[in-house]
Amino acid sequence: CQHVVEMEKMCENEEAIQKNAALFKDHDVTFCVLGAIGTSSADAFRTVDYGMVRDGGILSKHAGVPHFSLLTSQGSNHNLWANDWKLSRWLLILKIKGESEQNIIAKKFAKTSIFRPALLGRDGESGGV
Repeated sequence: CQHVVEMEKMCENEEAIQKNAALFKDHDVTFCVLGAIGTSSADAFRTVDYGMVRDGGILSKHAGVPHFSLLTSQGSNHNLWANDWKLSRWLLILKIKGESEQNIIAKKFAKTSIFRPALLGRDGESGGV
């Protein structure tokens, strides 16, 4: 069953959390592969790679999903020094992905899996490998 949702508003208030958590109910695992591709700003990247991942964790936990799987990146580390400057953008990406991992781990699912591939190949017009 497929549902169309406004990702930015999935956890905007308690009513939205209750409504959207119902979409996760009766599932055994959440597999989160969210990631911003080619975003123009650090804020846009943070919205997807931290905010939406966090919200997926919130909804999964509210719905009683026992297993959360998260795809991040090789080198993810919440302790990295990074800022929003373009010169350190790669470090910022790894830091935010590491922060997302820590956020999901802190939710204490019965089982958490984190996958850190070095490179994901993709086809299409996005210019990916």
